[in-house]
Amino acid sequence: MDKFPEAFERAEQNVPFSDAKGDWNKFKAMARSYFGSKWKDTEKQNEALYREFLRYDWKAPTPKKELEEALRYLEKRAPSEKQPIEARFSRAYATFDLWLEKATRTTAYQQRIISYVRLHPDSSLAEARGHSKKKR
Repeated sequence: MDKFPEAFERAEQNVPFSDAKGDWNKFKAMARSYFGSKWKDTEKQNEALYREFLRYDWKAPTPKKELEEALRYLEKRAPSEKQPIEARFSRAYATFDLWLEKATRTTAYQQRIISYVRLHPDSSLAEARGHSKKKR
């Protein structure tokens, strides 16, 4: 469920977006300032902000046609163009084998990790330690 339009409506009550007068960079800076730490500058947030920007009917210094084309590109982009998510075993080690190579002796902790990873080969170190799986 997309909650950005609802959040943007609240922002419109507090921020005079009409002062941007069609300037995309100013509009984005105003949104970034309002949302603060919640603004991660991700593709999805920028796409949602594009939609809100296009709702205003400005004679835009940022050509509206270019923004609409960019939005269409984002909507029609092939899934193969998306960056693959790199699954790492932990922050320091990309794979379980690298982690295992660094072990000079086998402790009870390491034995527990080894047995868990053998049962669940796609798990991360955090999962093997008993932490819940993170969303990617």
